[in-house]
Amino acid sequence: MTASITCILAVMMAAHPDALDVFVSNLSSSASVFEYRYEVNDGKTKLTGSGTVEMQDDCYRVEGNGLEIFCDGSSKWTVDRESKEVVIESSDPDNPDYAVNPLLILRQFDQAFSISDPEMDNTDEGKVYSYTLIPDVQSDLAGIKVSISEDGNCLFSAVLTMENRTVMEFTLPSFSFTEPVDSGRFYFDVSTLDDSYVVTDLR
Repeated sequence: MTASITCILAVMMAAHPDALDVFVSNLSSSASVFEYRYEVNDGKTKLTGSGTVEMQDDCYRVEGNGLEIFCDGSSKWTVDRESKEVVIESSDPDNPDYAVNPLLILRQFDQAFSISDPEMDNTDEGKVYSYTLIPDVQSDLAGIKVSISEDGNCLFSAVLTMENRTVMEFTLPSFSFTEPVDSGRFYFDVSTLDDSYVVTDLR
């Protein structure tokens, strides 16, 4: 963790593991499944949407707003069944697409971000800890704030603020860790499509 930790927080952490550390450890050893709602506000317009995500390591599967996105860690397939189009792109784990799946940030949090001391709130769900992550190097991302349950087993929200002041707010109505799944779930086989689909391979 790149941010310094106060003596008081160190005493608290001796009593129970830090929620963010536990969450990231779970994220590294398990698959996760969650629903999300989002709002993107650039100061002029607002965009909203919702969907579901299944994630494991650098792989993920997203369904929402009429699109299905599959990523096996090396390639990404964006499938639009209404338009009957598929776009295939390379996926670089060292430069993940945070806009598609902001949770990918947390896989690198201790390598690329400075982290604030947590703020604690008592909610209907129990104690919730919020952390602010600031990139150590200049990028389009100015910062991200995540809110996690005290036991580190649930993510409630993630708010991304871009350098251009665009704000992307994700709320997660449900979140759970599961046993690892077969990696084939994150691969999309275009040979299963009929001839009416247009497939564009940009790799």
